[in-house]
Amino acid sequence: MLAHPNAPAFAGAITSNLSTSLPYHDPHFHQEPGGHDPHLAHPAFGNSYDWHSSVNSTWAALRLRQLVPESESLDAVLATNLTAENIVTEREYFQANPGYERPYGWAWFLLVYAEADRELREILRPLAELLITRSSEFFSQLLAPITHGVHSNTAFAATLMADAAARINDDPLTDAARQLGSVIQRRVRDWFLGLTNWPADFERSGHDFLSPGLTISEAVIACLPSDEALDFIAAFLPGLDNRHVLAKPVDTRGSRDAQQVHWHGLNLSRAGQLWRIAGLMGAAGGSLREAADHLFAASLTEVTGDNYASTHWLPSFALRAFEFR
Repeated sequence: MLAHPNAPAFAGAITSNLSTSLPYHDPHFHQEPGGHDPHLAHPAFGNSYDWHSSVNSTWAALRLRQLVPESESLDAVLATNLTAENIVTEREYFQANPGYERPYGWAWFLLVYAEADRELREILRPLAELLITRSSEFFSQLLAPITHGVHSNTAFAATLMADAAARINDDPLTDAARQLGSVIQRRVRDWFLGLTNWPADFERSGHDFLSPGLTISEAVIACLPSDEALDFIAAFLPGLDNRHVLAKPVDTRGSRDAQQVHWHGLNLSRAGQLWRIAGLMGAAGGSLREAADHLFAASLTEVTGDNYASTHWLPSFALRAFEFR
């Protein structure tokens, strides 16, 4: 986790996100005439610029409460947003709009559920139950993985969902979570195992916040035994060390453009993935840990800066990355 001096600044940014209703972007699919008020449709997650950013900010708030347990602001905003009535309304929206926020927002929500205590899970369960079922169906039916470096990346959702499923223990949804985990493990094995020599030089389009190659590698780590994962990474990303192209920080050159600041998320997500790979490698992962440290430091100041295009989502990526340090 982050060193304690970082935690109050993160808490401030996340509290602000979870209490900011505008600007808000909602890609609603209109099926009939009439207006659509996103804040009526999303009383729990109608903030932080869009639904998935609200959800990952909620996850970040729950994680941060372990670092700043005395944070009244975090407790207050979570209590305001996460009511039983609000979650029921959110569930009703998903029943009427079954593909909304699939799979990225779904994956972050399942992490929220996994992070929540028993009392909060009672509130969240109606939506969690629906999204776990839908996620199992989605992964079972998906014809091929999506491998670009933004929201719909299949391996990223698979990783978050697999990590969440493994933590949903002693819970009414444990069996459903285990089934989801099994489906994801099977698909990750079918899609990715056997791939070699990923063309890393072709990565990094102008708005990526994920490395497709490292994200596939992390999905394999999350879903398969350690020895298989290590063998896979050695063949898939040969020569992966601190000199590798995927281990080098990218520079936004001060851009405040909402798409180009995705590269800060790329630095942070790569950092977490390299820390996770290094942890699997043990003593041999020293150079990757060094590279991950540099990647994380390259974008840390942007996490709590003054650019809402960055701060509405980067705290969750920073916290998620640092879990594997």
